[in-house]
Amino acid sequence: MYQIFLSDHFTREIKKLTKKQPDLPTGIIKALKEFNKARATSLGANTYKIRIGSKVTRRGKSRAFRMIVLLIEVDSIISPLTLYAKSECTVISRQEIMYHMAMVKRELH
Repeated sequence: MYQIFLSDHFTREIKKLTKKQPDLPTGIIKALKEFNKARATSLGANTYKIRIGSKVTRRGKSRAFRMIVLLIEVDSIISPLTLYAKSECTVISRQEIMYHMAMVKRELH
């Protein structure tokens, strides 16, 4: 079990999405608590992509949300970096992931 770290950066990132999807914070916490490296897609540099469903829109797997998380196994910390709707953004660039990682790591230290 990992300790969850929700950064201010991530909270600001998801503010617009949570207005439209009030159940999203619950889904985020549930996904972080149930995180399993074997089921997540590794993106390298201790980052993983996981899928989060939404009860409000009842989208299928291909239209659900994707969350990129940073896993710091030494300290047993998992921290979400960013969240996006698969229907609005099909791919996220490595550069964008690195930006979010830098912002979250700044808050961790």
